[in-house]
Amino acid sequence: MLKKLTIGVVFALMTIAFIWFARERSRSASVNCISHLRDIDAAKQNWALENNKTTNDVPSWQDLVPKYIHDKPQCPQGGNYTIGKVGEFPQCSYPAHKLNSASQ
Repeated sequence: MLKKLTIGVVFALMTIAFIWFARERSRSASVNCISHLRDIDAAKQNWALENNKTTNDVPSWQDLVPKYIHDKPQCPQGGNYTIGKVGEFPQCSYPAHKLNSASQ
């Protein structure tokens, strides 16, 4: 009886640890992605400033790499980045990876 209880407790603790690890890993990937989005936005803003662009202009990756951003960043969870207009935040196609004024 004690052996079954011990196995049950160990299993429950392992399940909790797994859930916590998965959540932390996902949060880390999200933080990493948002950091990439900030880098893209900064590169885009610098490009616009140096090239007298307006908020409706859209740079390409060739415009930004390598002068304004070292390499084209990759989302840690496989999302695709969209640069967008100068007056908009860049986007990631992975759900929950969003850059907005609150995360700046």
